[in-house]
Amino acid sequence: MRLTKAGAFYITLTLLTGFAAVNTGNNLLFLIVSALLAFMAVSGIFGWMNMHGNVLRIELPDELYAGRDTLVNVSLENRKSIMPTFLVRIRFFLESADFTLVKRRGTETDFMVMKFPERGFKKFEDIFISLFNKIEENFAEIHTLSQIRDSLLPKLMSGKIRVPVEVRTQGLLQKQKQSLQKQKHL
Repeated sequence: MRLTKAGAFYITLTLLTGFAAVNTGNNLLFLIVSALLAFMAVSGIFGWMNMHGNVLRIELPDELYAGRDTLVNVSLENRKSIMPTFLVRIRFFLESADFTLVKRRGTETDFMVMKFPERGFKKFEDIFISLFNKIEENFAEIHTLSQIRDSLLPKLMSGKIRVPVEVRTQGLLQKQKQSLQKQKHL
């Protein structure tokens, strides 16, 4: 389970309302905070009950080839006798499998098409670490590019910085060359 934007907003709203209730002493705010906290506790318990008692199986084919699409079988077994499992997303590498409903004592199966980048025997830990490192590098690059964009865009919009036509066309040509080179490597 992970915290979503809506969940973070809900927690922030609850904390701010609780802070306001303590500062003002307003009984209605205390009542609202208690209802928000109760709903949070109930949803946490149901979330735990939803995930508890499930078994995940990921079955890979006997032979895998680097750079080729591979069909991966993902099955989720619900071993609970009382409650079904709802809305589970399994992420494996960059792909995901969604299970909307797994009946009690039932099993659901989904398939993902994956492409493994390299040959050879690899531990899952090594693959995940390299993927997480790449994701961190991408986030750092996105952050840097966002800062550059945020600093240059207002200057471009106000006319403080002007980009000559030659520079714009050279940039487009460079992008086209880079995309052609990437396609050749694939």
